[in-house]
Amino acid sequence: MTQTKKHIQELHDEIKNWKSAVELIKEETSILNNQLDTIATENNKEEVRAKIEHFQNQFIRQAEVNDILMHDLKLAEHHLASLAEANPISSDHRLVDDNPALRDEAETHTRLFTELKSDFNRFASEWL
Repeated sequence: MTQTKKHIQELHDEIKNWKSAVELIKEETSILNNQLDTIATENNKEEVRAKIEHFQNQFIRQAEVNDILMHDLKLAEHHLASLAEANPISSDHRLVDDNPALRDEAETHTRLFTELKSDFNRFASEWL
């Protein structure tokens, strides 16, 4: 299988975009968590408590995955910087191996968060 090649700057731009998406997800998760706290304080019905616990666990897991992905993105960014520093003259034109696994991880992370947010918003609209 042939590895796809891309310019260092192109990969760097993608990583910057993915890092921005992860930061945005982190901020949105915090907002959703605050809304969940409001629902938890105002509702003590058993059916609501189970859903509250479900979303609390989802938000905790979301934060963990965010941290892991951000770490992976920083490592990839550091690797690209090392490649550029090793040969600064040709770094503008140099092709390096693409990172489809990291791209897939970032895209999946965003998609799963969008689904979680949508599920939570449906729940919140019922109980806020």
